Amino acid sequence: MRAVRWALVAWAVLVVAGAGALGLLWHHNREADDLAADRTAAVTTARSSVTTLLTYDGRTLATRLDKDQTLLAPAFRADYRALVQRSVLPTARKDGVRAQTSVADAALVSGSDDRAQVLLYLDVHTTTSASGQGSTQGGRLLVTMTREEGQWLVSGLRSL
Repeated sequence: MRAVRWALVAWAVLVVAGAGALGLLWHHNREADDLAADRTAAVTTARSSVTTLLTYDGRTLATRLDKDQTLLAPAFRADYRALVQRSVLPTARKDGVRAQTSVADAALVSGSDDRAQVLLYLDVHTTTSASGQGSTQGGRLLVTMTREEGQWLVSGLRSL
């Protein structure tokens, strides 16, 4: 009788431990799925944001700067605006530059719940009003993405 009681207790302990282990595995699997989804969203957003930011027409670039700010993390907005106004806008206006950027490929370099670094391989086709002919150049860009209030935003750009 005593042996049966101990067997039932042991069986109950095994069932409870097994259920706990399954619950823990399910929870970890769900976290891994969520992290994978977050990383995919960061890469997708980096692709679309950079395409928007680096596709421009020199005649309208200055007026687009305010709209582009919605793609940028607040801490990066002033730096991005200064970069465009100092380095891109003068030449784009003077020469009537039009740039069409596309992302040839993208890869996640590192990622966490709220920060990701994404490597983008770009094709940038530019034309000027003077020549009418265009040229295409490839490039690599390391994009830092930060999730703020549930939205992935560009918080850094570094040409490689």
